[in-house]
Amino acid sequence: MRKKQNNITEAIAKGYRLKPETHELVEKLSMKIGGTKDEVISRACRMFESSVNRAIKKRNSKNIN
Repeated sequence: MRKKQNNITEAIAKGYRLKPETHELVEKLSMKIGGTKDEVISRACRMFESSVNRAIKKRNSKNIN
């Protein structure tokens, strides 16, 4: 949620256009972690970003040697 000037929160649209099987996977994961679908997607994105950053770091260290 975003804060407006007068401390009124503004909702952010969360219209995910995912395949039905992806929605099912997100639902299963949200049940396992006891969180929301938004939390599942957010955690997955952070994990993927970490993975990409590690791969880039590894690739760059190979190029230096």
